[in-house]
Amino acid sequence: MRQVASGNFPSLTVDSESFWNLSQDSAEVLNDSVDSKKDSQTSMNLGRKNCRSSFSLVLTVMQKTHEMLLTSSENNKTNIRSFYYDLQPELIPNLTMKKVNNAVNSAEKLIGCTRWDLGFVATSKGLVAGDLTLNFNEKSITYLKTRGDLIPQEMFELSSIRTSAKFVLVVEKDTIFQKLLGEREMCPEYLNCILITGKGEPDIATRILVHRLSEIERLPTYILVDNDPYGFEILCTYRFGSKEHKPWASPSVRWIGIHPEEIKSMGIIPMGLKVREIEKVKTLRTRNDLQSEANLCMQLRKMKKIGKAEIESVANLSYGFLTRFYIPEKIKLREFY
Repeated sequence: MRQVASGNFPSLTVDSESFWNLSQDSAEVLNDSVDSKKDSQTSMNLGRKNCRSSFSLVLTVMQKTHEMLLTSSENNKTNIRSFYYDLQPELIPNLTMKKVNNAVNSAEKLIGCTRWDLGFVATSKGLVAGDLTLNFNEKSITYLKTRGDLIPQEMFELSSIRTSAKFVLVVEKDTIFQKLLGEREMCPEYLNCILITGKGEPDIATRILVHRLSEIERLPTYILVDNDPYGFEILCTYRFGSKEHKPWASPSVRWIGIHPEEIKSMGIIPMGLKVREIEKVKTLRTRNDLQSEANLCMQLRKMKKIGKAEIESVANLSYGFLTRFYIPEKIKLREFY
């Protein structure tokens, strides 16, 4: 084993495939304090403060998991944010929610299970409305077309789904979700669809639901996001998954809008991209999962050239425009990518 540590600290070698897949998924967890070998072994330099801090946080996560498993309750879970506050501030210096979440991700991969199995849950975030019943081992949740309700965190235990909906519509923003529900022709009822929002970047529970509906139930699934780099990135999260949770990708999800080339034809004046948004476009274009998606790459180039526009600029063209015209026409004409 090659020694990479300095001082009196040892070097730790683990198998990267069965542990963290450090070179790809969890570089942030170890703050670039790793040395990947050609023989698929990874050496962690425990002589570096950042590496020791990150490694100790993973062990703390596993210790908490062990405590929960030893309790008598089978449903003993802890909220990740509550766990973060329990650790503040004396245990780990410069602790952030991102570091805690990364540590939970690493523990998942080390043990080979989900965070739900470890006993960690996040605060419910995503909303869903429509004719939908989710069946779990010990309960069922029925949603309505007229009201949006939270997507449960126990999506890992989802056993079956019942719905008569014709398709799924995922919208980026809670404001658009509420607008589509609040209009007289409520979108889920008028179009007989399931309406979902992750309120921006979606949590795992929302991604699991979209994955189950699109990839398992085979419902046509469309996503409506702002025509800007951040909306495009959210589209990528649903379609290709995040680097920590590729299994919940939904490759059959199709981008229904807002597309760059349709902005001016609808009489909307696009706004130019800011410097940080142009940099975001450059970053998005380097994604490996986009290299085989010629249409998406083309739209990204058009976005940089034409400019950005929010969903609201289309929704406000007339009352009920998205529900009565935009969405059904785009589906009918197959104008999606």
